Amino acid sequence: MNIKLKIAVMALTILLSACGGESGRLASADTTVAINESRVTKTINRSTLYDLVINGSGNTITISGNNRVNQLTISGDNNLVTVLSGTTIENLTFSGNDNTVSALSESITTETNNGRGNKVNKP
Repeated sequence: MNIKLKIAVMALTILLSACGGESGRLASADTTVAINESRVTKTINRSTLYDLVINGSGNTITISGNNRVNQLTISGDNNLVTVLSGTTIENLTFSGNDNTVSALSESITTETNNGRGNKVNKP
């Protein structure tokens, strides 16, 4: 390897090793919770970091307080998600339509909306 390539590889290695879980996705979720049903009411409460995927439609989902959600993905339609106090969501991604998430303003770090009519209520 020539010297320029070696320097570039070392610089990239240093940059990548400095990356942590401070922004964007956290390190990795311990588990994934998937809701594939439609028109159900569920409360989710996990003690470890997890991903939550909502594929079904017309659901009413409550995320209990003091949960740590790495990635919340809502690909279904017309879901209502309530996030209780103390819960953090690193990434919220909508790909479905007409979904509503209600959460305190400091609860959600990043939001991506690839659908239509989705909203986040932050009282």
